[in-house]
Amino acid sequence: MFTHQHRGHRSPLRCLAQPRDWLISVFSSIAAIATLATPPVTAASLVSPNRPQYLVQADNDRDVNELLVAGQEFVSSGDLAAALRAYRQAAELEEDNARIFSAIGYLEARQSNYEAAITAYRRALELEPNVSEFHYALAYSLANAGEYEAAEAEYQATVELNDRNTNAFLGLGVMRYRQENYEGALEAYRQAAALNPDNWQVQESIGSTLLQLERYDEALEVLEAAAELAPNEGRIQVNLGVARLNQEDVEGALTAFNRAVELNPRDGSLLFEVGRLLLSQGEREQALDLLRQASRLMGDRADVHLTLGELLLDNNDSLNAILSLRQAIAAEPDQPRAYYLLGRALQQRGRTSEAIATLETALELATEQQAEALVEEIQARLDELD
Repeated sequence: MFTHQHRGHRSPLRCLAQPRDWLISVFSSIAAIATLATPPVTAASLVSPNRPQYLVQADNDRDVNELLVAGQEFVSSGDLAAALRAYRQAAELEEDNARIFSAIGYLEARQSNYEAAITAYRRALELEPNVSEFHYALAYSLANAGEYEAAEAEYQATVELNDRNTNAFLGLGVMRYRQENYEGALEAYRQAAALNPDNWQVQESIGSTLLQLERYDEALEVLEAAAELAPNEGRIQVNLGVARLNQEDVEGALTAFNRAVELNPRDGSLLFEVGRLLLSQGEREQALDLLRQASRLMGDRADVHLTLGELLLDNNDSLNAILSLRQAIAAEPDQPRAYYLLGRALQQRGRTSEAIATLETALELATEQQAEALVEEIQARLDELD
């Protein structure tokens, strides 16, 4: 797929004769490519808590018992809202039953009501503070609520109570990774690997963290092992490609990216990143194809529409560029570069008054955001139109 040659452009594989020349252009945009090694594309997914297997039922309260039985039946049938109502009624009747509050937290988290889940799990821990499962479940909800520091503390509490919990070490690593504590993340991931060396997610997480630490030889070794464990996981191939790219193995990198796209043809983030890589190489036609696919899959990603719109504009396809850039603005209304490019596209279509108005909006936003270089570009374009 990526080796097809287009007139006027070099094939990526032709650059093997002079890899450093090509890598200069790639490394100038390596920050964009490096996003492949950050969440959510490559960080391991957090493993959700297990469904509570049983509840401690009251000995003498028939009403509570009936509510608990009913709640469990509702969970089994998939009626989570009804189950939640039953457990909440039971909690009102038996306020000191930690397992009931744990069940409430589980059901709230299942419905993505993470703040409510946090409240319920904290109540369960007030009643039974040394239950590792409660700490783990609270950590998971805190992580999904974006409270990474608090989630890290709860994952730490989990492993202190149960140092055989691979998923807790994995979660601890993810939280540290998201806070850019890569050394700490690596330590946690290695502890998870010691417990479960054949877990590809753990190995892939170690590899992506080593990439962030710029330890490319180690990263490549670990990621190759992860690829052997999970040969059909596209995100491993993406990280493998990044590792090879940083070792100037252009052909190997492109092979990995190609494999990633084959494995995940509907992963918009992956298609977008590979498209940008190809664009940096001058493979505009192939990049355009991937960027179009990514834009269809990720309609809410302003950066995808912006990149596609700019490429279309450079290709003198101003009509489609206008459509893409308007989508970028709809997704993120305060980005001055999108307005600037839209103004250029409108100018290219001969819609001068609209172009001026759009460029003036771009100038206002760029000035507010102190984007000095962009302000100069916009002002020069407006001067041309006066």
